[in-house]
Amino acid sequence: MAVLVTVNQVLVAVLMALRVYALYGCSSRVLGSMVIIEAANVSIWALFVGQEPTVSQSTFGCQIGLSYDASKRSLAAWVAMFAYDSIIFALTLMKHGEQHRVLKFAHGGCQ
Repeated sequence: MAVLVTVNQVLVAVLMALRVYALYGCSSRVLGSMVIIEAANVSIWALFVGQEPTVSQSTFGCQIGLSYDASKRSLAAWVAMFAYDSIIFALTLMKHGEQHRVLKFAHGGCQ
């Protein structure tokens, strides 16, 4: 199960990276930094999620099916993916702001 989730997350990250790469005019700096960040994310996923989860034996409280240690490993991997998604989103917003200023200037400001 963890392998499928990892493959899915890598595919989504690659698609987002390609879109931002195209948005930035095929900039090798943008592509290189995204590849490095995604490689770090895959490493984190492999280290933390790749381990077999231990099922909690507690009969009290919520039955979530993971031990405390397994949930901490899972959290670390999801936080890394969230950080990557946030970087992609920030790059997209920055390019939007840049394009907005260019188009506003080209059309003579607000009409």
